[in-house]
Amino acid sequence: MYWNIIAILEARSITPVESDFLLVDNSDGQGPVIEVWNTAKLGPKPNQADLDAVQAEADALQVEALKDPGAELDAALAEVKARLSNVSTVADVVTALNDMLDAMRGQAGRAGRIAGRPV
Repeated sequence: MYWNIIAILEARSITPVESDFLLVDNSDGQGPVIEVWNTAKLGPKPNQADLDAVQAEADALQVEALKDPGAELDAALAEVKARLSNVSTVADVVTALNDMLDAMRGQAGRAGRIAGRPV
């Protein structure tokens, strides 16, 4: 389900951070469910039909992530470096660094889930 959600969010041009949504498996035989969803940032919470509709994209994303799990982190760090090159105030630096931390947290969480490790 994680990759289906990422596929939906990519179609919406949204890059989530770790705290934007949470999947939980209650071990009740129903599989994972979306327990937390930041509607303000992510838009409407997807239903099962939405998730099913992006299965091919989700499979492709998972295969790509397994090939190079560090590529997305590298891209996020490059974006932050670009932002830091254009800062003019301390507030701009703080904003850029917070964005970098959010990106790193999100990618570390994703890499952990790819490897099957808790984060």
